[in-house]
Amino acid sequence: MKKARGLNTIFQLSALSFLLGYSTISIAGSVSVCTGNNTAIGETSGGTQTSSNCRGELGVGLYEDFTSVFTGENRAALGVGLNGTGDDPGKILIYAPNGTTISSSLNMSNSNINNVATGVADTDAVNVGQLNTVSQEKADAAVETANNYTNSQVEIAESNANAYTDTKAQETLDNAYAYADVLFQSSNSGAGYDQLSNSLNRLDRDLRELKSEMQEGLAMSAAMAGLFQPYSVGKFNATVAMGGYGSKGAVAVGSGYRFTENVAVKAGVATIANNGKASYNVGMNFEW
Repeated sequence: MKKARGLNTIFQLSALSFLLGYSTISIAGSVSVCTGNNTAIGETSGGTQTSSNCRGELGVGLYEDFTSVFTGENRAALGVGLNGTGDDPGKILIYAPNGTTISSSLNMSNSNINNVATGVADTDAVNVGQLNTVSQEKADAAVETANNYTNSQVEIAESNANAYTDTKAQETLDNAYAYADVLFQSSNSGAGYDQLSNSLNRLDRDLRELKSEMQEGLAMSAAMAGLFQPYSVGKFNATVAMGGYGSKGAVAVGSGYRFTENVAVKAGVATIANNGKASYNVGMNFEW
């Protein structure tokens, strides 16, 4: 075992070192004690470097094949264990002056960082809760944006449909007006107007004649219905009747003969005065 003493011992290498001095750097197989402003590096896994080993203003310790680091200021310490078997292997630990853990931990083995406060500055870390909040806000904003877009598209489609319908309706109305104007202009021009006027006059005359004939026919039918048939066997009868419809009137005459109680015949004629038109009928009656 080698010992290095003095205020400014610069370097010491041994299997086991005991260091006393103001400023000391030591590389050893294992480091047990260091005082002052020292840097101690332990190479083997058998070292027992902890926060309490480095006492004084500032101390740094590496051990377990450079897999753990301890620093201390005013007897507080930071421990880094990557693959070693120290206090918390695979984690970063911050110790209080009395050796208790203040904050933990960065789990490098399982890729978990625990107890992370909500980030404020641009360079701060973001925890899961903060990330979930941002994700939910983004999702809500995306849904709202999609809904607003859909509503705007529906309104645009409805507006376009209404505008298209109004346009087509107006076009149809305009075409109807234009067609009517063409017909009117055509009817007012020379031969076209005369032809249309003659056609309307003929139509009016035909309607009037049809009305007159209909009234005359109904008047003659009414007169024919008033004729009587013979009732006595072996006797003739003669009968006269009148009928009318609207402004038209007719006269009917008829005669009949009953052969037996079961057989009779009759005939009649109706006419409209002053126009020479007539209607007639002949009938035979059988009874049993």
